[in-house]
Amino acid sequence: MLSTRGGSIGIGGASVSVIADAILPRAISGGEVKAEEANVEAVPVEGQATQPSKWIDLTTRVISTVGMVGFLGGLSYYFKEDGLSALVVLLQAMMYGEMTRTIGGDDWGSIGATIRKYWWFFTAVIAWNAPMIFPWNRVKLEAIAFAMTMAAGVVGSVLSFQYHKSETVEFREFVRQTAVSLLSATLVILPSSYWIGTLEEHGMTWIFVPAALIAINDIMAYVFGRLIGKHPLLPAISPKKTWEGFLGAALSTVGAAWLTLAEDGGTAQFGPGLKSVSRTDGMVLAVMASTIAPFAGFLASVIKRAYGRKDFGDTFPGHGGFVDRLDCQLVIAPFVYFYLSLSKVTVA
Repeated sequence: MLSTRGGSIGIGGASVSVIADAILPRAISGGEVKAEEANVEAVPVEGQATQPSKWIDLTTRVISTVGMVGFLGGLSYYFKEDGLSALVVLLQAMMYGEMTRTIGGDDWGSIGATIRKYWWFFTAVIAWNAPMIFPWNRVKLEAIAFAMTMAAGVVGSVLSFQYHKSETVEFREFVRQTAVSLLSATLVILPSSYWIGTLEEHGMTWIFVPAALIAINDIMAYVFGRLIGKHPLLPAISPKKTWEGFLGAALSTVGAAWLTLAEDGGTAQFGPGLKSVSRTDGMVLAVMASTIAPFAGFLASVIKRAYGRKDFGDTFPGHGGFVDRLDCQLVIAPFVYFYLSLSKVTVA
């Protein structure tokens, strides 16, 4: 890196100084330059000063990820399926809020617009969550969701337009806000509703294991990318992601599943294993977590870049919001449900 006229020079791992343009000739010729006149500023060479911060960032990532998985395990132990189902709805509300703010903006104008936004949220919860909990009432619940859609989306909106004598601008804003609400619900509420279905039909283990595999993949992608990452994976979408990180994380995740899980009647290479999750199951989940689930993170990057956002939220310092931490989980949740429904016996 080289720039003249008061710029900076970086050679190897050195850190150099920036000298103001006005005194540069005198400094080069060996003339006396006062410290306050020079206004010297240390400039780190790219890659040098960031090394400690890389590992600080990794530590924060590990702590937040382990904390999240640990919290999930603790909640599972003390509150069972009902507690986790309630947690899912809370996470859905947080993710929906982040997604609508990112795509639709922080200011939705009138109170009525904000009410409509969350009316769509509750409609989606009833349409997608409730049948997972009460499958015997699926038709009734779908009828309720349809009635809510008609009430807010059609009849109520048209009457409101007439009452306020709305014009083209208001019509377009209504369509935009409705589209944002429905897209956000589809991206975060629909896939996460399968967590509830998996909990109700197959038990908590099938939530914990995929979450742990996604966490391993996320951490190891960061480690390999920082240590040996040189070839960008999708530079136009996520410049920091590398092939080395992607492949290293995949091998680590598959290896973790192989070592910690056992075939039916066998023993795990490391740890006690899990009775309900075989090594074959773990390998299937690990491959999914390593190859397909990361694309949810790439899609999240597309959305953030489209709207000039670094993160969806700031709940986790340095690591964004709930969508940032759960994007890959949103892909594997429906996959786990379908995999179990097609290959396993339902747990009563």
